[in-house]
Amino acid sequence: MDKTSAAKARSGNYYHQPDNYAASSRPGRYRHDTVRQRDNSSRTIPGHNEFYPSSGTCTSQYLQCRSVTPAQDFNALVKPEIMDDLLSKSDRFADQYDGRNHGHFACSIKKYASASQRPLNRAEQSQLIRLLQNFTVTRNWNWRSLTTTLHSFTSAGVFTPQHPMDACVRHTQAALLSTLLDAITFKCHQKPEARDIDTQPITNLLWAMAKLVDNGQVLTPELKKAVAALLPQVNAQKANFNPQEIANLLWAIAKLGEFVELNVAASTCKSLVRQIRKNPQLSQQDISMTLWGVMVCCARLSLAPNANKKNVFEKYMDDLFTRMENTFPDSREEQTVLAMAASWLGKPCPFVPHYQTTMSKRQTKFHDQLKSRIPSLRIEKEKSLNTLHPVDLLLPDHNIVIEVQGPSHYVCGDFKTRNGSTLLKIALLQKSGFEVIEIPISEIWSQDSMKRCIYYIKTRVATPLQGRASVALKRRRADEAHKTTDKGKQPSDYFHLTAEKHSEEHIGKPKRKKRKRNNSK
Repeated sequence: MDKTSAAKARSGNYYHQPDNYAASSRPGRYRHDTVRQRDNSSRTIPGHNEFYPSSGTCTSQYLQCRSVTPAQDFNALVKPEIMDDLLSKSDRFADQYDGRNHGHFACSIKKYASASQRPLNRAEQSQLIRLLQNFTVTRNWNWRSLTTTLHSFTSAGVFTPQHPMDACVRHTQAALLSTLLDAITFKCHQKPEARDIDTQPITNLLWAMAKLVDNGQVLTPELKKAVAALLPQVNAQKANFNPQEIANLLWAIAKLGEFVELNVAASTCKSLVRQIRKNPQLSQQDISMTLWGVMVCCARLSLAPNANKKNVFEKYMDDLFTRMENTFPDSREEQTVLAMAASWLGKPCPFVPHYQTTMSKRQTKFHDQLKSRIPSLRIEKEKSLNTLHPVDLLLPDHNIVIEVQGPSHYVCGDFKTRNGSTLLKIALLQKSGFEVIEIPISEIWSQDSMKRCIYYIKTRVATPLQGRASVALKRRRADEAHKTTDKGKQPSDYFHLTAEKHSEEHIGKPKRKKRKRNNSK
C-alpha cells in the first residue's frame, strides 16, 4: 500500500524504536540513552599510555555536557566555530584521533531532537548537513565514536531522505553515511584482539542500520556490506546480550526483512530467543518487540519453499504470547502485535484492535479501473480480516486479497526486497487461507502495465478455486527469485513474472502468425 504516515502508525513500527523522544534519558537503558558516558576529565588514545588534557572551554565538550531543552535555539548547535574545533582536534592528533569529539557533537544533536520530541525538520537537517561537509570520518575511529555518531545522527533524523532535497545536501548526506558505514565494516573485519566492540555498540549499530532503511534511505552497497559484517558479531556475543538488547536486535533483524539472507536471520534469531525465552525481567514492551521479531522470522520460514514446515519458532511465539496476554496490554500498538500472534497461533483474541484505514490515490485508481473492466466483480476496500490489518482490496467471492504495495513495503523502497512488516502480513493472510496477489505500484504507473495487472487478475478469478496453483507454488517463485539477490543477481519482478506466465499458459490466446516476407522482388 502506498500509505500516508498515518497508516504507518498501524504497521507495528512503534515497538521497534529504541529511542523514545518523549522519554527522559536514563543511563543503561537502551531505548532512552544508548551511549554510555565516559569521564571527560582526561582523554586517552587507545593503544597508547599518553594522556592529553580536556579543554574546559571546548565548544563540543560544552555541548555534550549542557542540558538541551525544546526551546534551545538550534543555531547554537551548528555554529561554524564548533566545526572548526572538531577539525582542529582531528588535525592535532592525526592518525591517533579516535573520533570522540565528533561523537560528542553527534550526541548533542540527538539530545536536541529528543528534547524537541521530534526528528530534525527539513530546514534543520539542511542547515546541519551543510555544516557537516568537513565532518570527516576515518577508519581510525574507535567503536564508541562510530556507534555514537551513526546511532545519534540516525535517531535525530539526519540521514532521513527529504523531498525535495538540495543536491549539495543530498551529496553530503550520502558521503557522510558512506564513510561511516565503510569504517564500521572495516572494524568488523579486524582480528578479534584488535576490536573493542561489546554488546551495546552492536545493538545500537544494527538498530541504526534497520532504522535507516525503515526511514527510506536508498539499497547502498556500503549498507549491505555493513549489515553483513555486523551480523557475525551478534552471533559471537550472543551469550552476553541483556534482554533489552535482544529485543532490539530481534526487531532490527526482522525489520530488515529480505535484506538479510534467510538462513542467517533464522539462525541468529534462534540463538537470541533462547537467551531471552525464560527471562522474568522482560518488560511488556520488550516482550512485544520480541514477539513481533519472532513472528517475522516465522513468516519468512513459512513463505520459503524449502524451509522446515515444523516451525521451531512457534513454541517461542506461544510462550511470549501467553506472557503478554496475561498482562493485557493497554497500548494500541501492543494490542496489534498480540492480535497478530493470536491469529497465527489460532487462538481467540481478547479484544478487537482498532485500525486506521487510508487509501492512496494509486490504490483508488487501480480499484476503479478494476471495477470498470470487470463490472461483475465484487470488491471490498480496506477490509480487516480475522482481526488483522486491513487489506487493500478483497475479492470475497474468490478468496483473493490484492495488496497494492508502495515503497514503504520494501527495504530501501526498491520494489523487490520486502521488509518484515510486509512479509508478516502476507504470511498471516496466507495462513488464514487467502490467496494474496502483491502488485508493486511501479507496475501500475502506466496505463499499459495497469491493463496487464487487471488482465492477470481476470484470469485468476476465472479459474475455479480447486484448479488454481497453490499459494505455496506462487510464493516459491517469488522466494527463488529473491534468493538470486544473495548471489549478486537481480531478481525479476514477482508480479511481472506471473503475469506473463499466465498470459501464455492459461489464457489460451492464439499467437499471431508472422507474415512471410515477399522475397520475389
